Amino acid sequence: VRGTEASVFVDPAVAATVRMAWVRPADRQPDSRLQRLRNLEELLAVTILNRRLEKLAQAEGAPPFVSAQAATSELEDTADTTSIGAVARRGDWRSALRSIDQEQRRLVQFGVTPDEVERELTGARAAMEATVAAASTRTSQSLAEMLVAAVNRDNVATTPADRLAFFDEVAPTLTPERIQAAAKRLFEGSGPLLYLTLPSAVPSAREQLLAVHAASQK
Repeated sequence: VRGTEASVFVDPAVAATVRMAWVRPADRQPDSRLQRLRNLEELLAVTILNRRLEKLAQAEGAPPFVSAQAATSELEDTADTTSIGAVARRGDWRSALRSIDQEQRRLVQFGVTPDEVERELTGARAAMEATVAAASTRTSQSLAEMLVAAVNRDNVATTPADRLAFFDEVAPTLTPERIQAAAKRLFEGSGPLLYLTLPSAVPSAREQLLAVHAASQK
């Protein structure tokens, strides 16, 4: 397991951005109801974190970043990653890093509120209902692509109605405690790995990146 590491890149075509990433062994558990429940818990944790980051970006005064987003991804069955990236406001990547670091730790240490969970569950159910309503309009091509994707991921293909029924069954069990536990899983493994992209080179940028992160942890 790797600890905190830092890398700096220079790209004149982009604004200053900072990203934190955690890498853990790939989850190779077969598709199952339990696995889908775990995935749903983790999805809710990421969605709530993104909602909080969105509110910070829209805050009056001087928001810590222009935009920020958390995401998870799979690296060809070799690793799973969780990352949080932010576009710095007027080049102030230090404030952006401190903010995303503190929001990540707040999620893991203090969890989420019942209201946050209820809001995201309501939104998720509405989206699923819309998908069920539109199921009969899906094209043969889209159905074929769905089946191929399921095979590639070793998943069982299910209908929108099946997914909604599963969601309604497990939604009452998705408590704040379970979402906090899911958040902790997402940020396990190696990391945080820090990445800073700047439009021009800055002396000792890597050392500054590590120092700002270390200070944010105190």
